[in-house]
Amino acid sequence: MLCTKAGLGVTATNYHLGLDFIESSVPSIPYLDDNYGFDPFPLIRETDPTNYFRVDGGLVGWTEAEAQRAAAIAVDDAYRAVDTGTVDMTLRVQVHVGAVPVSTPGRRINMIVGASQDPNRNYLGLSISGAAFDETGYPNDTYTAVAYVDELEQLRDYDSDLRFTTSDSVFNNVGGTIAHEFAHNFGLSHVARGSSQPYAMMATASTGLEVIDRLSMRRFDDTPDTQQGEHSSESMLVHNIGVVYRADFDMSDEVNSDDASILTANWLLTDRLFQEGDANADHIVDSDDASAINANWLVEADVPVAGTATASYDAATGEVWISGAHVSQVGIRSDSNGLGAGAVNWLNTFTLQEPSRTERVIETMLGSNIAGPAFSGSWDDHLYFTAPADIAEGDFDFQVRYQAVGGDVTFADVVYIPEPGTMLLLLAGACSLLVWRRRRGLRR
Repeated sequence: MLCTKAGLGVTATNYHLGLDFIESSVPSIPYLDDNYGFDPFPLIRETDPTNYFRVDGGLVGWTEAEAQRAAAIAVDDAYRAVDTGTVDMTLRVQVHVGAVPVSTPGRRINMIVGASQDPNRNYLGLSISGAAFDETGYPNDTYTAVAYVDELEQLRDYDSDLRFTTSDSVFNNVGGTIAHEFAHNFGLSHVARGSSQPYAMMATASTGLEVIDRLSMRRFDDTPDTQQGEHSSESMLVHNIGVVYRADFDMSDEVNSDDASILTANWLLTDRLFQEGDANADHIVDSDDASAINANWLVEADVPVAGTATASYDAATGEVWISGAHVSQVGIRSDSNGLGAGAVNWLNTFTLQEPSRTERVIETMLGSNIAGPAFSGSWDDHLYFTAPADIAEGDFDFQVRYQAVGGDVTFADVVYIPEPGTMLLLLAGACSLLVWRRRRGLRR
C-alpha cells in the first residue's frame, strides 16, 4: 500500500481509534468496498463448530465482551510498545472498545470488525492510507478500515497444522491485524517480515509474513529507510501521531488532578487501557501508575518550535530534561553555589550524533548520561541527564545553551520543579479509600 500522508500529523491532535464489533449489518461503503456490505461476526459463537477460536481451546470460557476488550488491549499494547525516544512519553492515541463516542474531542476514526458479505473475500483487512489526516475526505466517526474476523479465524485453511490453542494466539492474530490496518490510516506502508521475533507489524504475506507468524506477537519495527522520509515504522508513527506523557491519560498536555481522578477510579482494576489509568501498559492500575503521575505532575508536554529548546530540572530525581526541535548542539551552564558562586561552568557540551538503535545513551564530558531518540543531523525530541550531586544540592541557577542547525548560540532558562511529595500523599489517601476488586485478567 502506498503512503500519501506522511508527515501531516505533526500537530497536537488527539487520535481515537474505535474497534466497532458490529452487531448488525452495514451497507457497502464506496471507499472501502463498492459492492458488498458487512455482517456481524462475533469472536465467540457457542454453537458454531467452525468457531476455531473457541473450538481449538483459545477462548474456552470467555465471554464476547471479554474477548472484545482483550482484542482492544492487544492493539493498545502494540501502540504503547512504540519507542518514542523518551521513557515517560507514549503515542498520542487512545484505543476504544466499540465505535469512539461522538462526544470525544479530537480525531475519531473507526474500524469495522466483522465479516464481508462477499463470498469470495480472501484477505484479512482493508484500510485507507492516510485517512487519519484527511478529515475532509473521511470525517470524524466514519469507517476508515475493516478487519475480517471470519477470514482471520479461517487461517487454518492455509495451514493445516495451525491451531488457536491459547488466548494469546487469538489476540495476536486479531489485534495484530487491527493495529496493522489502523497504521495504514496513519500513512504507514508494508515492510519486510524481519528475521526474528517479534516480526514486523507492517509485514504482510507479500513481504514474507507466514500464516503461522500471525499467531505470535508482532511489533512496529525500528528499521530506518523502510517508510517515507527515511523513517522506520516506529519513527513514522511518532512523527505522524505525536506523543504525550504516559500519565496524561486524557491527553490534555498536562498531568494533573484529572489524570489522578482517572487513576483512582480504576485503582487495582485489571484489563485497563491507557486512558483508564494504565501508564506502563501492564493493564492493572496500581502504584507504578501512581508513580508515573507523580514523576510528571503539572509538567506540560511541549510541542517544540523548530530551532528552539526548553528545559526543566526535577529536584525529585536530579534529572534535567531538555525538549527541542532541529537543534544540533546543546549544553548546560550554571551559576549555582554548588559550583562556586559567580562562576560560569559548562557542565556538558557535546554535538548530537546518530547513535545505533541499541546504544541510545551518549556519554558526556563529565560522564552524565544523555539519553534520547535516534538523531539524523539534528535533534527533534527530548534529552535528559542526571545532574551531579553537588549541583542538585546547590542553589539552583541553570541555563541551557543550544544552537540550531546553522544558527546562533542561544540560552534559555531551566524551569525548576520541586519535589511533589504532597501529590503522592494525596494519591495515597485517595487510593486507600477504594475497595479491592478482582476481575478476570486478560491472560489466563
